[in-house]
Amino acid sequence: MSNETAIVPEDTELTDGFHLLMEALEMNGIDTLYGLLGIPVTELGRMWQARGNRFFSFRHEQHAGYAAAVAGYMTKKPGVCVTVSAPGFLNGLTALANATTNCFPMILISGSSEREIVDLQQGDYEEMDQLNIARPHCKAAYRVNRTEDIGVAVVALASALRPFKKPGAETVTQTPGFLVM
Repeated sequence: MSNETAIVPEDTELTDGFHLLMEALEMNGIDTLYGLLGIPVTELGRMWQARGNRFFSFRHEQHAGYAAAVAGYMTKKPGVCVTVSAPGFLNGLTALANATTNCFPMILISGSSEREIVDLQQGDYEEMDQLNIARPHCKAAYRVNRTEDIGVAVVALASALRPFKKPGAETVTQTPGFLVM
């Protein structure tokens, strides 16, 4: 990463990863999130609600995941669960696997440590290779390493879960905090 500051023209509208994620979800008809928030996704719930959407907070990620899976089943559009990294992700994984088995449309979005630190096994906080853990339990798993790829990942997930395709759970894993803040 470079420490140089980019010069941005005055008339350029800036955004961040949270807003890109929220816009991508809204463009795909998602207006409700389920989850248990913590770093790096703490502000997502507040910002999501400030946009007029619903966020249901739970005391355990597994309960939030099951709520998202059932919402997907009942509405026929992806239920979205948001968790923190590592233990939060693992808690949501049970619901993800259940949704896949039962063909319920569900998306699990989890925060993570920075990829480079995980790959080098440098001992980052809540370090875990969530992508490879999720793969056997869902139709597709994606890692977002660049802010500009957030929308692409959400669109890919949502389109893969459309009614004309076989439903099931999908996940966006390992979205480092620096991408969404």
